[in-house]
Amino acid sequence: MKILQMMGGGDVGGAKTHIFSLVRELDKYHEICMVSFRDGPFPQEMRAEGIRVELVLSNNPIAARNAVLRLIDRFSPDLIHCHGGRANMIGAMVRAKRELPVMTTMHSDYKLDYLGNPLKQYTLGSVNAVSLRKLDYYQAVADRMAQTLISRGFDPESLFTIYNGMDFRNRMSDVDRTAYCREKYGADVDDSMVLCGLAARLTAVKDIATAIRGFAQAVKEKPQLRLFLAGTGEDEEKLRRQTQALGIADKVVFCGWVTEIAPFFAAMDITLLTSLSETFPYSILEGIREGCVPVCSDVGGMAELISDGETGYVFQPRDDAALARALISLAGDADRRRCFAEKQLARAVERYSIDAMRRRQEQNYQRALDKFARRTKMRDGVVLCEGERTEEQIAVLRKEDAERPVWLVCDDPAGARLRYRVRACKPAKAAAALKRAERYLCDGADSRMAALARQCGCPVGRLPLLGGKDDGESAIDQKFL
Repeated sequence: MKILQMMGGGDVGGAKTHIFSLVRELDKYHEICMVSFRDGPFPQEMRAEGIRVELVLSNNPIAARNAVLRLIDRFSPDLIHCHGGRANMIGAMVRAKRELPVMTTMHSDYKLDYLGNPLKQYTLGSVNAVSLRKLDYYQAVADRMAQTLISRGFDPESLFTIYNGMDFRNRMSDVDRTAYCREKYGADVDDSMVLCGLAARLTAVKDIATAIRGFAQAVKEKPQLRLFLAGTGEDEEKLRRQTQALGIADKVVFCGWVTEIAPFFAAMDITLLTSLSETFPYSILEGIREGCVPVCSDVGGMAELISDGETGYVFQPRDDAALARALISLAGDADRRRCFAEKQLARAVERYSIDAMRRRQEQNYQRALDKFARRTKMRDGVVLCEGERTEEQIAVLRKEDAERPVWLVCDDPAGARLRYRVRACKPAKAAAALKRAERYLCDGADSRMAALARQCGCPVGRLPLLGGKDDGESAIDQKFL
């Protein structure tokens, strides 16, 4: 495949790690061209890895769009893949001019990207929100983000999921944490201490204040605890004042921006996450790789990554008391920390490797291309009414043709979209779906809807046979599948 990737170029944190790791792996098997709308360390690092990078530096959106259009005409990609707000905007503008599928990865909740900065939220955030609706396909990092997008009206048939992946083989094994903490951060630690590391931007959406409150409660009972905050941001001074007000300033270390994150986590015992919104943060995977126990707010895919009470702890956002209980439990039991960390690492290696991420991305690209190719069909997909065995019936349809659109006529379309991951409408609006679908499927009882289907020129067929029945035909009557 030939894939044109587009990014802002100033990406940091998990988004940068995801883009870099993914593109580097894809470049081994496919022809990749990366467009960066900013020069700097990130695109330079990509070039150093041998990845083709094209800079489009104009701040004029029209000029930037035209530059990308010229590049598309030279490169002839099969698909365009956007990362971030600026790339989404240019992607939407390009999509209006070229018949190419455009996909974007949702690295974060676009409504919370500029939380705490009203000006950016109502300017850049609004432009991104509008641009997103103009794209073809959406790749959610973790299923919870997919659920969020569906609840906001995004088409379930246009959604894919992916999970951040990591190379877990290259672990740090020779970090002297006493020397590391003293030399890097001027902090004196010893082997009796339990170090908690949190790597994140110090901004409102990361809710570092909850980490500090929970830590303050825990350290009263377990004075061997220490908290290391790796990151910078507009909330730093406010957070420093918070530690002083709680009387724990001597037990909390503000590390600043940490470029080399592996030795940081190799020096820690626990990796923390207290965010109000995430997808599948790399900081937690990085901590797990280095042998840390994860203690995380229940956001994004954390409940999928961590087996609560067996490999780590998951607590509700802003629940500092639950965070404190988890820290107390781990601080007082070295064997538990060791057992949790080993089981969590094995779980992550099995499910969230860099190779697994690359294979999932390739599958999503192919699915997007297959879906896009179907757009030329005059009619496509099936319509059915919700019933007792709808989930099984949809599973049969998906098994026969995973990319066939499915419309479900029901009383609760919003709930059905989330539950079944298909398009849905109320009976009063079924005609629109029937005019687009290739067939209406029924069990013979809903004669009024069957009559409406025939009025709309939509042939009527039988629902998939279930319960092991087999009459020699395919899952739908008249060998429709």
